[in-house]
Amino acid sequence: MTERAPLLSIRDVSFAYPQGENTLDGVSFDVAAGELVTLLGPNGSGKAPLLNCIMNLLEPQQGSILLEGTPVRDWGQRGIAQRIAYVPQKAWLFSGTVASNLRFGNEGAGEAEMRHALDVAQGHFVYELPGRLQAKVSQGGTNFSGGQRQRLSIARALMKRADLYIFDDSFSALDFKTDAALRRALSPDMALEAFVHGAMCVAYSGRCLLSAALTGRSANRGACAQPCRWRYHLTEEKRPGEFLPVYEDGRGTYLYSAGDLCMIGHLDRLRDAGVASLKIEGRMKTAYYVATVVSAYRRALDLLEREGAEAYRRAVPELLAEVRKASHRTLTTGFYFGPPETPGGAEGFTQSMEYVGDVIAGAPDGGECLVRLKNRFYVGDALEVLTPEGPRAFTVSRMTLDTTGESVQTASVAGTLLRMPIPGGAGAGDLLRGPCRNHRSL
Repeated sequence: MTERAPLLSIRDVSFAYPQGENTLDGVSFDVAAGELVTLLGPNGSGKAPLLNCIMNLLEPQQGSILLEGTPVRDWGQRGIAQRIAYVPQKAWLFSGTVASNLRFGNEGAGEAEMRHALDVAQGHFVYELPGRLQAKVSQGGTNFSGGQRQRLSIARALMKRADLYIFDDSFSALDFKTDAALRRALSPDMALEAFVHGAMCVAYSGRCLLSAALTGRSANRGACAQPCRWRYHLTEEKRPGEFLPVYEDGRGTYLYSAGDLCMIGHLDRLRDAGVASLKIEGRMKTAYYVATVVSAYRRALDLLEREGAEAYRRAVPELLAEVRKASHRTLTTGFYFGPPETPGGAEGFTQSMEYVGDVIAGAPDGGECLVRLKNRFYVGDALEVLTPEGPRAFTVSRMTLDTTGESVQTASVAGTLLRMPIPGGAGAGDLLRGPCRNHRSL
């Protein structure tokens, strides 16, 4: 059986404008039929030139682009137009009616086809307009809002029975709920998953090359050197030693020093938008970090489901305090509610408590648990035990060395085995946390 070729193949593509440096340099990836691919990057990173190369509007200096196994230049512009539906960044409508605009994508379309395209594009507002499909459209669509123009432009593209649909930042004027509904309608079988907590790292797309380029360690193989978290100075070749500002505040100049995404205070909005799965950063994180953050989100979701939005909202301050007990940078909502603030403040990570030990052998209330030391703590310290049911606070009343039975006030060597009572009991695998003595605290 012959393996089916990808719908779109990008092979070692490089492109540069005249007298300019490469905007694209050795880009390669495949897109299968039915696959959703997102291109991420700041202004000037090469997204637009790549899309123009795919549509044969620009010619790459190196590499090849194949559509259905054939170089795009061999299709000709008519062939490309028949196979690719494109929605540009700036939505543009032509003077006429809603129907005449939609029929640019399919001249012989009937009312049922137009209604279907509008429904998928979340263009239900059309049914409330005078004349509905025959409602007037001004040149450029100036009698509609930005979000309405985008939805009509998307509906027009969907009228075409294309092999490949390209949406060039064409959801930017949509609110989050409409955006999510539109994406679900475009692919009904697709479950929406949202990254909700951790470093805002493009490596989670599986295509980050920053670490590999700078250090030879591939983020896509679990070996990320995390260069996005380093402190940088920018210099220009002809002005050696002169630092150029990237972002400045009272503490210095920073590059790539983004905060950590945290959406634990907005789970009701994600649920209402139809998100079915939450993704939390766990790669290259400690068991303590994962246990703390996942437990907090699990409690938040259970509270939202069982007791409703009001009870969940009341608990948000407590939930935020919980995730701050694990190592983190400044918490932010990222791009969820508009562009994030300019990154800055690369002073590192903070946490309000630290991982001090794990329970090797559990015991019921009144018994002694066997604990392996991670970071030093003392008799009299206020600790918390992290259990599957959530954290529970207690005070250390006594502890003894497992090897000798000697009663001690503290131990200093990581890995030391201690016996100690934990009020309420604890089970093997539970974690202990306590005051920050070895990490920067809030």
